[in-house]
Amino acid sequence: TNAQLRRSTAQLEKIVRLKDEFLANMSHELRTPLSAVLGMAEVLLEGVHGPLSAKQRRCTEVILDSGQHLLSLVNDVLDLAKIGADRLELNWQAVSAAAACRAALSLVAPAAQRKHVELVMHLPAQDPVLRADERRLRQVLVNLLSNAVKFTPEQGRVSLILTAEPDGSGVQF
Repeated sequence: TNAQLRRSTAQLEKIVRLKDEFLANMSHELRTPLSAVLGMAEVLLEGVHGPLSAKQRRCTEVILDSGQHLLSLVNDVLDLAKIGADRLELNWQAVSAAAACRAALSLVAPAAQRKHVELVMHLPAQDPVLRADERRLRQVLVNLLSNAVKFTPEQGRVSLILTAEPDGSGVQF
């Protein structure tokens, strides 16, 4: 009946809302200690407590890279919860497409080096400026590049090619 359908729909909406609240709270609780781990790894790499051996530096870089990757996953979960709750806000601004490409490539470079995958980037002569949410644009590029590196065989190549429409109407990554 209609009354049963309304009750079931209300229950499902409540469950979804509770799930989204749980994800948002857990994401926040995970980010706090993870930020401390990342901060301490950066302090070690900066040599604040003295120089590191080459092996210690490599290990600390792995901690930092892995922590940053984990933080991006936690942020993805938080974004998913915000999308589910219709609370995701985009920060629209002018963004250099080339700078976004460079930043994304630098974040996946350690994983590519470990796997001996060559990273190649081709940028147009004119740097297109986009109206975008810079963090999310970079997040999309990092996700795509990370998957490309993960699924590329050792000694392979991953290319990031940015092309701009001549009339300035868009770009392709």
